[in-house]
Amino acid sequence: QAHLVPGIQRGVELASSDAVHAPGPWSPVSTRRLPSDMAGRRAPPSVVPPRLPPRMEVPGWQSGAPGGAEGLPEPCPELRLLLDMSPPPILAEVRQVLRPRLDAWRSEPKLATSSLELLSKLELRTLTMQVLQCMVEEHVQVDRLHCNIAIHACGRSGDWPGALTLLLGLMPRLQVAPDAISCNAVGTACRKAGEWRLALALFAAMPQLRVAPSTISCLTAISACETGASWKLALALLDSMPGMRLDPNEACFGAAMSACEKSLSAPWEAAVALLGDMAGLLLAPGVVGCNAAISACEKAGQWQ
Repeated sequence: QAHLVPGIQRGVELASSDAVHAPGPWSPVSTRRLPSDMAGRRAPPSVVPPRLPPRMEVPGWQSGAPGGAEGLPEPCPELRLLLDMSPPPILAEVRQVLRPRLDAWRSEPKLATSSLELLSKLELRTLTMQVLQCMVEEHVQVDRLHCNIAIHACGRSGDWPGALTLLLGLMPRLQVAPDAISCNAVGTACRKAGEWRLALALFAAMPQLRVAPSTISCLTAISACETGASWKLALALLDSMPGMRLDPNEACFGAAMSACEKSLSAPWEAAVALLGDMAGLLLAPGVVGCNAAISACEKAGQWQ
């Protein structure tokens, strides 16, 4: 895997590489022709890591509430100290504060999970990545769950290059095998940032990563088509799911109908046909699906 770039900070290089371009898992089974607009991809922007919010903006602790923020566990003393620091700590400070805690984490790596999860849920992406980097540098065993938590932290903050680098850079370097959750989280981060082609390319690369797509993987890819109004590819992905031994659910059909509705070139019959397909599978279309089909008919002047 020479094309995989190690490190936590190099998502831009990965995003612009060809590592994520591979034939899609839908290719052997799709009955629809795929559009050619998958060939290009916008060059990634330069990435400026966002600053952490001031300490007083983290809910719960400023009022002295026991147990920290609502619904979240109380942080360990070292993490509490990092959360109290203003301005936010730099990596050297994080390393120094965590040093007494790292011995326990080396003995029991699962103890680090709750700290990473807390930071991720607080949307403190930078601090999450700093803690993970300290774990790597100080020889704490990093597992798939640790990486997935950090990927989710990147996704919550819109840092799709960071999420992509964790998946294609750090995890291979640490010999940590990704799973469908890893890929889905990165794909969602890319899609939400408008990088829908990159989300599709990542879905296509899942076999290369030795990860079997799940229903959520297909939903993520179809939702990326919705973002890009690529209705033909959305239908091709939906058609391919039985060939992957996956059952499309209401959300998959809803995303495909939304892709048809958002595309100026999609025939209204495509959205209506999806409603019929759902009925054949005993699936309820839901509000999103019905609205998308109605809107497609409205745009085509098919009021009846």
